[in-house]
Amino acid sequence: MKLSEAIKQYRMYLRVSMGKSEHTVSGYTSDLKQYAQFLTDNTLVEQITLERIEDFFLSLYGIKKPSSINRMLSSVHGFHEFLALQYDINDPTVLLDIHRRKQPLPKTFHLSDVQILLDSFKDTDKDLFHKAIVSVLFASGLRVSECCGLEIHQCYMDERLFRILGKGDTERIIPGADWAFEALSQYMETVRPKWRRKATSYVFINSKGNQVTRQYIYTMLKYKSKECGIEPSINPHALRHTLATTLLEGGADLRYVQQMLGHKDISTTQIYTHIDSDRLHQAVDNLHPGARLKKEKNK
Repeated sequence: MKLSEAIKQYRMYLRVSMGKSEHTVSGYTSDLKQYAQFLTDNTLVEQITLERIEDFFLSLYGIKKPSSINRMLSSVHGFHEFLALQYDINDPTVLLDIHRRKQPLPKTFHLSDVQILLDSFKDTDKDLFHKAIVSVLFASGLRVSECCGLEIHQCYMDERLFRILGKGDTERIIPGADWAFEALSQYMETVRPKWRRKATSYVFINSKGNQVTRQYIYTMLKYKSKECGIEPSINPHALRHTLATTLLEGGADLRYVQQMLGHKDISTTQIYTHIDSDRLHQAVDNLHPGARLKKEKNK
């Protein structure tokens, strides 16, 4: 089977059999297209060797970000695992010994930067729309895709809660800050009715009545950051990470942050967030067995 045909079959498998979202399928497909370009589309999958796969990944180092390389490792491994299961084709990736590169922690921003951003929005329809998006992202820690897909029935305005269906169809309830719901209510009551051109349940729609896109939010934040003199630019992921870090530094339980962010495994939360060194040293001083022994000796 030609590599190009195998990728088409895998894409169909992800969409139909696995029920993956279009965004996820698109990400896998993009990675595998680069893989196919390196090996050439006419390559027969039965002839792909471990050496060729290693050459492909070695060619990426120094060009791609660690996070991109790690994602591609998952994409290529999943693809060959599919071929082995569905077509009984040898999976050379089982012997792949390319260690995952460490992903640098996402940048966080000082709370004063976030406040400057929120204070910069005026009372125009467009700014009220933008302020509501930023407020919801930062107050709830939603992924940008979850924010774009947020529907009216998921917002409990009186209870100040969001009901989110995240990755793997896992549901979580997220409490939101009063100020965030105030910004959301103002947009919902004064702006959204003007912009709605057709029946839609999406919360965030643009002036043409269409569901807001991820790219729109990224571009808006980049423009507003530049306008406010915030460097580097704030992005949705940084807002999410800043919230998580602030909660942990404020003493929030790690499992609460895990639930809020929608992480299936707490180890993801541990990698995704970091604790400042002062707090870490304080914890060691207070809780380490050696510190307790020292206290006992001084009694």
